[in-house]
Order: sequence, then C-alpha cells, then structure tokens
Amino acid sequence: ELVQRYDRLTHRVARMGRLDSELRGEVVVDAIYSAGIDLLNLIKEEFEELTKRIEAAGMPTEVQEKALSELKRLEGMARRSQGLLGAGQLDEAERYAQSALGYFRTRPKDQPIRDEFFAAACNYVVAETYRLRGEATAFPEGLEPQKQVLITRAQLLLQAQREYFNTISFQNLDNLHWAAASGYRIGHMYDELW
Repeated sequence: ELVQRYDRLTHRVARMGRLDSELRGEVVVDAIYSAGIDLLNLIKEEFEELTKRIEAAGMPTEVQEKALSELKRLEGMARRSQGLLGAGQLDEAERYAQSALGYFRTRPKDQPIRDEFFAAACNYVVAETYRLRGEATAFPEGLEPQKQVLITRAQLLLQAQREYFNTISFQNLDNLHWAAASGYRIGHMYDELW
C-alpha cells in the first residue's frame, strides 16, 4: 500500500513540473520525503518481522537467505538507500546503494535478477551522492585553494557523470525513468559547474 502511495505521489510530482515553483515547494518535497520514510519504516518492519519468524522456526541459514525473493531484497535495499539520500546521509546512502549493486551483480547465473529497475535506482543514488558532494564544495578565498576545490568538483562531476551513464546503460525498459533522470542531471551538472 505504501509503495503504491509513494509511486502515485512521485508521478504526480513529476507531472507538476510545469506548475508554479512555489506550489512545488516545500509541501511537495515534504510529502515525498514523508512517503519515502513511511515506506522505509514499513520495509524495515516487514524485514524484522520476517527475520523473527525465520529465527523462531529455527531455519538453517541457507533457507533464511532465500526467505526474501532476490527482487524484494534488492527493492528494499534500493528504497533504503533512497531514504538515506533524502535524509542527507550521503556516505550511508552510497555505501548501502553500492552494497545493493554488489548483491545484484553477484547473483549466480542460474538465479539472476531480471528486473533491473531497482539496480538502476541504486546506481542513480550513487551518482547523486557524488553530485551532491560536488555541489556542496564551497570556493574559498585565494587562487591556490580555489584551484584545489575546482579540481575536486571536476573529479566529483566526472564520477557522478560516469555513474549516471552506468544508470542509463541498464537495458530494461522499466528503467526509462532512471535514464531520463540521469540524462537531466548530467546536463544540469554542467550548467551548475560554472
């Protein structure tokens, strides 16, 4: 239910792109953030409840690991990394998204996760962490310190760009959302760099 509510809300916000910026302001951002936090808490509660039931049943570790489908596990990891990103916890969001991507990429050949949507979402989170770090880097006084900051910002921009391109490279058609968002961010980054 919360997943559907969150998806409806983000689609509505995407359609509001042409409306007055004041209307799209804090109310919309707060609503999306709140829906994301609700979703994060629900996933965490469901995971904890499932873990308790598995432990109570005394299942072996191999069975415990398979209790969640691979796709649901990846979805939970993606949603959590998005929530952490929204909360401004960039290091934690990047670490969690990288962990999810590692999980996605290391699936056995006979058990691949065919739907790449949440892997693309994780890759987008990684790219966003680099972009946000670059934008947060302030220019100090003096020529030499400014050179160092400019080099750092350029490196972060290139890392973010590489990750946005990696997001675009996922082939599943459901990833059009992440591909479009990545393309937009690449152009926006270059506008903001100068």
